[in-house]
Amino acid sequence: MRSFFSLINALDKNYKTLLFFWNNEKRKSEEEVSLKERLWLWKNGFNTFQKSRYGLTKENIHLYLDTWRYKKNAEAYNGIFNKVIDNKAMIPFLLPKNLTCENYIIFEKGKYAGANFDIDGSVENFLMEQVKQKEYIYKPVYSSLGSGVILLTEENIKRVLGFARLKKKTAIISEKLYNLPYSDQIFSGCTNTIRINVIRDPKTNQLYLLDANQKFGTNKSAPVDNFGKGALLFNIDIENGTLLEGYQKNEEGYTKTISHHPDTNLPITGIQIPGWKDAVNNLLQELNKLVWLRYSGIDAVLTRDGFKIIELNSIPGLEGVQSRIPLFKDPRTRAFLNSVGIQPRKKIENSPE
Repeated sequence: MRSFFSLINALDKNYKTLLFFWNNEKRKSEEEVSLKERLWLWKNGFNTFQKSRYGLTKENIHLYLDTWRYKKNAEAYNGIFNKVIDNKAMIPFLLPKNLTCENYIIFEKGKYAGANFDIDGSVENFLMEQVKQKEYIYKPVYSSLGSGVILLTEENIKRVLGFARLKKKTAIISEKLYNLPYSDQIFSGCTNTIRINVIRDPKTNQLYLLDANQKFGTNKSAPVDNFGKGALLFNIDIENGTLLEGYQKNEEGYTKTISHHPDTNLPITGIQIPGWKDAVNNLLQELNKLVWLRYSGIDAVLTRDGFKIIELNSIPGLEGVQSRIPLFKDPRTRAFLNSVGIQPRKKIENSPE
Protein backbone atom coordinates (compact mmCIF):
# COMPACT_ATOMS: atom_id res chain seq x y z
CA MET A 1 0.00 0.00 0.00
CA ARG A 2 2.84 2.37 0.86
CA SER A 3 4.49 1.77 -2.52
CA PHE A 4 1.14 2.51 -4.24
CA PHE A 5 0.86 5.92 -2.56
CA SER A 6 4.53 6.60 -3.33
CA LEU A 7 3.77 5.92 -6.99
CA ILE A 8 0.76 8.27 -6.95
CA ASN A 9 2.86 10.98 -5.28
CA ALA A 10 5.63 10.55 -7.86
CA LEU A 11 3.14 10.77 -10.73
CA ASP A 12 1.58 13.91 -9.22
CA LYS A 13 5.01 15.53 -8.77
CA ASN A 14 6.00 14.70 -12.35
CA TYR A 15 2.69 16.06 -13.66
CA LYS A 16 3.14 19.36 -11.77
CA THR A 17 6.71 19.60 -12.98
CA LEU A 18 5.65 18.95 -16.57
CA LEU A 19 2.91 21.60 -16.32
CA PHE A 20 5.40 24.11 -14.89
CA PHE A 21 7.90 23.26 -17.64
CA TRP A 22 5.32 23.55 -20.41
CA ASN A 23 4.01 26.91 -19.17
CA ASN A 24 7.61 28.15 -19.21
CA GLU A 25 8.11 26.71 -22.68
CA LYS A 26 5.42 29.01 -24.07
CA ARG A 27 7.74 31.97 -23.60
CA LYS A 28 9.37 33.12 -26.83
CA SER A 29 13.06 32.64 -27.51
CA GLU A 30 15.09 35.62 -28.68
CA GLU A 31 16.68 33.51 -31.42
CA GLU A 32 15.73 30.71 -33.75
CA VAL A 33 16.43 27.29 -32.23
CA SER A 34 16.72 24.22 -34.42
CA LEU A 35 14.87 21.01 -33.60
CA LYS A 36 18.19 19.34 -32.71
CA GLU A 37 19.05 22.14 -30.26
CA ARG A 38 15.54 22.11 -28.83
CA LEU A 39 15.73 18.37 -28.14
CA TRP A 40 19.16 18.86 -26.55
CA LEU A 41 17.75 21.56 -24.25
CA TRP A 42 14.72 19.49 -23.30
CA LYS A 43 16.88 16.43 -22.64
CA ASN A 44 18.86 18.51 -20.13
CA GLY A 45 15.71 20.00 -18.54
CA PHE A 46 15.96 23.51 -20.00
CA ASN A 47 13.34 25.58 -21.78
CA THR A 48 14.00 26.74 -25.32
CA PHE A 49 14.22 30.47 -24.53
CA GLN A 50 16.91 29.80 -21.89
CA LYS A 51 19.50 28.99 -24.56
CA SER A 52 19.86 32.64 -25.54
CA ARG A 53 18.97 34.03 -22.11
CA TYR A 54 21.79 32.11 -20.41
CA GLY A 55 24.09 31.66 -23.40
CA LEU A 56 23.96 27.88 -22.98
CA THR A 57 26.63 25.77 -24.64
CA LYS A 58 27.83 22.18 -24.21
CA GLU A 59 30.82 23.58 -22.31
CA ASN A 60 28.90 25.64 -19.71
CA ILE A 61 25.50 23.96 -19.37
CA HIS A 62 26.61 22.13 -16.21
CA LEU A 63 26.90 25.48 -14.39
CA TYR A 64 23.18 26.23 -14.77
CA LEU A 65 20.21 24.82 -12.87
CA ASP A 66 17.58 23.55 -15.29
CA THR A 67 13.83 24.19 -15.07
CA TRP A 68 12.91 20.52 -14.62
CA ARG A 69 15.01 19.79 -11.52
CA TYR A 70 14.31 23.23 -10.08
CA LYS A 71 10.57 22.55 -10.00
CA LYS A 72 10.74 18.83 -9.23
CA ASN A 73 12.76 19.42 -6.04
CA ALA A 74 10.78 22.47 -4.92
CA GLU A 75 9.19 20.67 -1.96
CA ALA A 76 12.63 20.38 -0.35
CA TYR A 77 13.45 24.10 -0.39
CA ASN A 78 11.45 25.00 2.72
CA GLY A 79 9.90 21.62 3.54
CA ILE A 80 6.45 21.76 5.12
CA PHE A 81 6.62 25.57 5.15
CA ASN A 82 6.43 25.88 1.35
CA LYS A 83 2.64 26.03 1.26
CA VAL A 84 2.55 28.45 4.18
CA ILE A 85 5.08 30.71 2.45
CA ASP A 86 2.95 30.85 -0.70
CA ASN A 87 -0.20 31.72 1.27
CA LYS A 88 -0.35 35.52 1.21
CA ALA A 89 -2.77 35.58 4.15
CA MET A 90 -0.03 34.24 6.44
CA ILE A 91 2.30 37.22 6.03
CA PRO A 92 1.31 39.11 9.23
CA PHE A 93 1.50 35.90 11.26
CA LEU A 94 4.78 34.58 9.85
CA LEU A 95 6.88 37.72 9.82
CA PRO A 96 8.07 40.23 12.42
CA LYS A 97 5.61 43.11 12.76
CA ASN A 98 8.12 45.70 11.56
CA LEU A 99 8.37 43.92 8.18
CA THR A 100 4.65 44.07 7.33
CA CYS A 101 2.05 46.80 6.83
CA GLU A 102 -0.09 47.81 9.79
CA ASN A 103 -3.57 46.93 8.53
CA TYR A 104 -4.21 43.48 7.13
CA ILE A 105 -7.73 42.07 6.63
CA ILE A 106 -8.37 38.45 5.64
CA PHE A 107 -11.37 36.93 3.86
CA GLU A 108 -11.81 33.17 3.67
CA LYS A 109 -14.16 31.87 0.98
CA GLY A 110 -15.84 35.25 0.74
CA LYS A 111 -16.41 35.74 4.47
CA TYR A 112 -14.52 38.03 6.84
CA ALA A 113 -12.06 35.82 8.74
CA GLY A 114 -10.12 38.33 10.83
CA ALA A 115 -7.44 40.99 10.85
CA ASN A 116 -4.20 41.83 12.62
CA PHE A 117 -5.95 44.73 14.40
CA ASP A 118 -9.35 45.47 15.95
CA ILE A 119 -12.25 46.58 13.72
CA ASP A 120 -15.30 48.24 15.25
CA GLY A 121 -18.46 47.54 13.29
CA SER A 122 -18.63 46.05 9.81
CA VAL A 123 -15.60 45.65 7.54
CA GLU A 124 -17.40 47.51 4.74
CA ASN A 125 -18.05 50.56 6.92
CA PHE A 126 -14.48 50.47 8.23
CA LEU A 127 -13.06 50.40 4.70
CA MET A 128 -15.46 53.09 3.48
CA GLU A 129 -14.00 55.44 6.08
CA GLN A 130 -10.40 54.31 5.59
CA VAL A 131 -10.24 54.76 1.81
CA LYS A 132 -11.03 58.43 2.31
CA GLN A 133 -7.61 58.78 3.94
CA LYS A 134 -5.48 55.88 2.65
CA GLU A 135 -5.31 53.58 -0.35
CA TYR A 136 -6.16 49.91 0.14
CA ILE A 137 -5.48 46.95 -2.14
CA TYR A 138 -7.69 43.86 -2.59
CA LYS A 139 -5.76 40.76 -3.66
CA PRO A 140 -6.79 37.08 -3.99
CA VAL A 141 -4.64 34.82 -1.80
CA TYR A 142 -4.13 32.17 -4.46
CA SER A 143 -3.17 34.23 -7.47
CA SER A 144 -0.05 35.30 -9.30
CA LEU A 145 1.18 37.79 -11.89
CA GLY A 146 -1.03 40.54 -10.50
CA SER A 147 -4.24 38.68 -11.32
CA GLY A 148 -7.31 39.98 -9.47
CA VAL A 149 -5.53 42.90 -7.77
CA ILE A 150 -7.91 45.85 -7.27
CA LEU A 151 -7.38 49.31 -5.81
CA LEU A 152 -10.36 49.90 -3.52
CA THR A 153 -12.40 53.09 -3.75
CA GLU A 154 -15.60 54.31 -2.09
CA GLU A 155 -17.41 53.44 -5.31
CA ASN A 156 -16.22 49.83 -5.71
CA ILE A 157 -15.88 48.44 -2.15
CA LYS A 158 -19.37 46.97 -1.95
CA ARG A 159 -19.10 45.51 -5.45
CA VAL A 160 -15.68 43.94 -4.80
CA LEU A 161 -16.67 42.42 -1.45
CA GLY A 162 -19.98 41.27 -2.93
CA PHE A 163 -18.13 39.51 -5.74
CA ALA A 164 -15.78 37.88 -3.20
CA ARG A 165 -18.77 36.53 -1.26
CA LEU A 166 -20.56 35.34 -4.39
CA LYS A 167 -17.50 33.54 -5.76
CA LYS A 168 -16.32 32.45 -2.28
CA LYS A 169 -12.95 34.06 -2.87
CA THR A 170 -10.16 33.86 -0.31
CA ALA A 171 -8.45 37.23 -0.31
CA ILE A 172 -6.55 39.84 1.66
CA ILE A 173 -7.05 43.58 1.90
CA SER A 174 -4.12 45.69 3.04
CA GLU A 175 -2.88 49.24 2.96
CA LYS A 176 -1.07 50.14 -0.22
CA LEU A 177 2.64 50.46 0.44
CA TYR A 178 4.79 53.14 -1.18
CA ASN A 179 8.43 52.96 -2.19
CA LEU A 180 10.78 55.84 -1.49
CA PRO A 181 10.23 58.97 -3.67
CA TYR A 182 12.75 57.95 -6.35
CA SER A 183 10.36 55.17 -7.40
CA ASP A 184 7.24 57.34 -7.69
CA GLN A 185 9.20 59.92 -9.64
CA ILE A 186 9.88 57.29 -12.31
CA PHE A 187 6.29 56.01 -12.43
CA SER A 188 3.58 56.63 -9.82
CA GLY A 189 0.78 54.42 -11.17
CA CYS A 190 2.02 51.16 -9.58
CA THR A 191 3.68 49.86 -6.44
CA ASN A 192 6.97 49.22 -8.31
CA THR A 193 7.82 46.11 -6.33
CA ILE A 194 11.35 45.10 -5.41
CA ARG A 195 12.10 41.35 -5.67
CA ILE A 196 14.79 40.04 -3.32
CA ASN A 197 15.90 36.40 -3.59
CA VAL A 198 17.48 34.96 -0.46
CA ILE A 199 19.11 31.59 0.33
CA ARG A 200 20.26 30.15 3.65
CA ASP A 201 23.88 29.01 3.55
CA PRO A 202 23.85 25.45 5.01
CA LYS A 203 27.38 25.94 6.37
CA THR A 204 26.81 29.17 8.32
CA ASN A 205 23.01 28.86 8.65
CA GLN A 206 22.75 32.52 7.63
CA LEU A 207 20.63 33.97 4.84
CA TYR A 208 22.40 35.82 2.07
CA LEU A 209 21.17 37.95 -0.80
CA LEU A 210 21.33 36.00 -4.06
CA ASP A 211 19.78 38.49 -6.44
CA ALA A 212 17.47 41.50 -6.62
CA ASN A 213 15.52 43.48 -9.17
CA GLN A 214 12.85 46.15 -9.27
CA LYS A 215 9.77 46.26 -11.47
CA PHE A 216 8.33 49.55 -12.67
CA GLY A 217 4.79 49.75 -13.93
CA THR A 218 3.83 51.41 -17.20
CA ASN A 219 0.63 52.86 -18.64
CA LYS A 220 0.19 49.48 -20.29
CA SER A 221 0.48 47.40 -17.08
CA ALA A 222 -1.08 49.73 -14.46
CA PRO A 223 -2.38 49.27 -11.81
CA VAL A 224 -0.01 46.27 -11.46
CA ASP A 225 3.71 46.00 -12.22
CA ASN A 226 3.54 42.59 -13.88
CA PHE A 227 6.35 42.07 -16.40
CA GLY A 228 4.16 39.94 -18.68
CA LYS A 229 1.63 42.78 -18.90
CA GLY A 230 4.10 45.42 -20.03
CA ALA A 231 5.94 46.45 -16.87
CA LEU A 232 9.71 46.95 -16.77
CA LEU A 233 12.26 44.86 -14.87
CA PHE A 234 15.60 46.35 -13.82
CA ASN A 235 18.36 44.32 -12.21
CA ILE A 236 19.90 45.72 -9.02
CA ASP A 237 23.58 45.69 -8.10
CA ILE A 238 23.17 43.93 -4.75
CA GLU A 239 26.36 45.48 -3.34
CA ASN A 240 25.37 49.14 -3.67
CA GLY A 241 21.74 49.24 -4.83
CA THR A 242 22.38 50.70 -8.28
CA LEU A 243 19.73 49.95 -10.90
CA LEU A 244 21.41 48.21 -13.83
CA GLU A 245 20.13 47.10 -17.23
CA GLY A 246 16.39 46.93 -17.77
CA TYR A 247 14.04 44.74 -19.79
CA GLN A 248 10.57 44.93 -21.29
CA LYS A 249 8.58 42.66 -23.59
CA ASN A 250 7.82 44.09 -27.02
CA GLU A 251 4.57 43.64 -28.94
CA GLU A 252 5.72 40.27 -30.33
CA GLY A 253 6.52 38.95 -26.84
CA TYR A 254 10.31 39.14 -27.17
CA THR A 255 12.41 40.72 -24.43
CA LYS A 256 14.23 43.95 -25.27
CA THR A 257 16.74 45.92 -23.20
CA ILE A 258 15.93 49.46 -22.04
CA SER A 259 17.46 52.18 -19.87
CA HIS A 260 14.61 54.75 -19.67
CA HIS A 261 10.94 54.57 -18.76
CA PRO A 262 8.90 54.42 -22.01
CA ASP A 263 6.09 56.67 -20.72
CA THR A 264 7.90 59.27 -18.63
CA ASN A 265 11.19 59.04 -20.59
CA LEU A 266 13.07 59.30 -17.31
CA PRO A 267 16.41 57.46 -16.99
CA ILE A 268 16.38 54.42 -14.69
CA THR A 269 19.69 52.67 -15.32
CA GLY A 270 22.31 54.21 -13.01
CA ILE A 271 19.93 55.36 -10.27
CA GLN A 272 21.10 54.33 -6.81
CA ILE A 273 18.37 53.20 -4.42
CA PRO A 274 18.64 55.32 -1.24
CA GLY A 275 19.72 53.47 1.91
CA TRP A 276 19.97 50.14 0.08
CA LYS A 277 22.78 48.54 2.07
CA ASP A 278 21.37 49.31 5.52
CA ALA A 279 17.86 48.25 4.45
CA VAL A 280 19.12 44.90 3.12
CA ASN A 281 21.23 44.25 6.22
CA ASN A 282 18.26 44.99 8.50
CA LEU A 283 16.00 42.77 6.41
CA LEU A 284 18.41 39.82 6.52
CA GLN A 285 18.94 40.32 10.25
CA GLU A 286 15.19 40.03 10.87
CA LEU A 287 14.67 37.14 8.47
CA ASN A 288 17.56 35.17 9.95
CA LYS A 289 15.42 34.72 13.06
CA LEU A 290 12.97 32.65 10.97
CA VAL A 291 14.92 29.39 11.00
CA TRP A 292 12.33 27.67 8.80
CA LEU A 293 12.95 30.11 5.91
CA ARG A 294 15.64 28.60 3.70
CA TYR A 295 14.85 29.92 0.24
CA SER A 296 12.43 32.54 -1.00
CA GLY A 297 11.71 35.26 -3.53
CA ILE A 298 10.53 38.23 -1.47
CA ASP A 299 8.29 40.90 -2.97
CA ALA A 300 8.83 44.05 -0.96
CA VAL A 301 8.55 47.82 -0.88
CA LEU A 302 11.36 50.02 0.46
CA THR A 303 9.74 52.60 2.73
CA ARG A 304 11.23 55.22 5.05
CA ASP A 305 11.03 52.55 7.76
CA GLY A 306 12.92 49.94 5.72
CA PHE A 307 11.58 47.03 3.71
CA LYS A 308 7.94 46.03 4.07
CA ILE A 309 7.12 42.59 2.69
CA ILE A 310 4.10 42.11 0.44
CA GLU A 311 4.50 38.37 -0.14
CA LEU A 312 6.91 35.45 -0.14
CA ASN A 313 7.42 33.00 -3.01
CA SER A 314 8.76 29.48 -2.47
CA ILE A 315 9.84 29.01 -6.10
CA PRO A 316 10.85 32.38 -7.61
CA GLY A 317 11.84 32.65 -11.26
CA LEU A 318 15.37 31.58 -12.17
CA GLU A 319 15.98 33.55 -15.34
CA GLY A 320 16.84 36.91 -13.78
CA VAL A 321 19.68 35.63 -11.63
CA GLN A 322 20.98 32.96 -14.02
CA SER A 323 21.20 35.38 -16.93
CA ARG A 324 24.02 36.93 -14.89
CA ILE A 325 25.22 34.28 -12.44
CA PRO A 326 24.90 30.50 -13.05
CA LEU A 327 23.60 29.05 -9.78
CA PHE A 328 26.11 26.19 -9.60
CA LYS A 329 29.04 28.59 -10.03
CA ASP A 330 28.64 30.10 -6.54
CA PRO A 331 29.90 27.70 -3.80
CA ARG A 332 27.26 28.78 -1.25
CA THR A 333 24.39 28.35 -3.68
CA ARG A 334 25.83 25.05 -4.86
CA ALA A 335 25.98 23.86 -1.24
CA PHE A 336 22.33 24.78 -0.71
CA LEU A 337 21.24 23.00 -3.89
CA ASN A 338 23.23 19.94 -2.87
CA SER A 339 21.43 19.98 0.49
CA VAL A 340 18.04 19.69 -1.27
CA GLY A 341 19.14 16.94 -3.64
CA ILE A 342 20.22 18.94 -6.71
CA GLN A 343 23.80 18.48 -7.91
CA PRO A 344 25.63 19.79 -10.97
CA ARG A 345 25.87 17.32 -13.84
CA LYS A 346 29.63 17.26 -13.46
CA LYS A 347 32.07 18.25 -10.72
CA ILE A 348 32.73 21.96 -10.27
CA GLU A 349 35.81 23.23 -8.45
CA ASN A 350 35.47 26.17 -6.04
CA SER A 351 38.11 28.14 -7.91
CA PRO A 352 36.81 30.68 -10.46
CA GLU A 353 35.63 29.17 -13.71
